[in-house]
Amino acid sequence: MPLKNKIRLILFLVFIFFNQQSLPQNVFYSDSSRTAFADFLFCSGDFEFAINEYTKISSFHSDDIIKFKTAYAYSRLGDIDKGKSLFKSISGRLKTKAEEQIILADFLSGNFDKNYQSETNAGVRFYLLNSIYSNKNVDNQILTNFNNVDSEIILKFSTERRELDQKSLFLAGLYSALVPGSGKIYTGQIGDGITAFIATSLLTFLSVDNFKHNHNFRGYLFGTLAAVFYGGNVYGSAVSAHQYNLKTKYEWEQNFNSFIEQKNYFINEPEFLKCR
Repeated sequence: MPLKNKIRLILFLVFIFFNQQSLPQNVFYSDSSRTAFADFLFCSGDFEFAINEYTKISSFHSDDIIKFKTAYAYSRLGDIDKGKSLFKSISGRLKTKAEEQIILADFLSGNFDKNYQSETNAGVRFYLLNSIYSNKNVDNQILTNFNNVDSEIILKFSTERRELDQKSLFLAGLYSALVPGSGKIYTGQIGDGITAFIATSLLTFLSVDNFKHNHNFRGYLFGTLAAVFYGGNVYGSAVSAHQYNLKTKYEWEQNFNSFIEQKNYFINEPEFLKCR
C-alpha cells in the first residue's frame, strides 16, 4: 500500500477509535462503519481487502450499490467471471449501468457479442470500437453516438488501422531468395540484412574457391555452411516480416487503447464509484 494511503488508513482508524469512545460499543461494527472502511479500501485501490469487507456487509445487509462496488472490484482485479456474475444480479436503477460494465468486461476480454449493439447506448459504442479492432468498415450512423471531436479521432484511428504498413511474408522470403539479406532490409532490419548478405556471399566464395584449388572437403564444408545461411536467411526474412506486422499492429493498439482509456471507454460511471 502506498505511504499516502497508509497515512489515510491510520487517520481513519484513529477517527473511528476516538469517536467510538462516546458511542455504544457496537457502533464500530455498524453497517455505516463497515461500509465506510470498505469504501476507504476501495478508493485506496486495495480491491481484494475491499471485497472482503463488502462480502461481510452483504452477509447480513446487501444492496445494489454494495454489489456494484464488489463486482467492479472483482473486474479491476481481473476476475471477470465473478464480476460479471455479480453485475448480472443487479436490478433496479443500476441495471443499465451494470449491463454497461458487463459489455465492457466482454470487450476487454475479446468476447464481445455483436448482439450487444442493440441493447444499450454503450453497446452501440462498443460495437463500433470492436469493429475498428477487427478492421471492419465504420458505420457512420453509429458515429452519431459520439461528439464531433471524438468522432474525428475515431475515424482517424479506423483509417490508420486499415492502412497499417504490413509486410508480405512471401515477398520478404522471395527477396532474400534472390538476393540474400534483402528480405531483412525490406522489413527494416538493415544491419541484419547486410550481415546476412556478407556472410552468405563470403561462404559461397570460399566454397567455390576451395573447389577450384581441389580442396574438396573445405569446398563442401563452406558450401554446406553457405546453404544453411542462405536457407536460414530466407526463413528468417519471413519471420522478420511477421514480427514487423505484429509490432506495427501492437503500436496502433497501444495508441487506440490509450485514447479509449482516457475516455473511460465512453462510459459514465455512477457517482458512488468516483472517490474524492
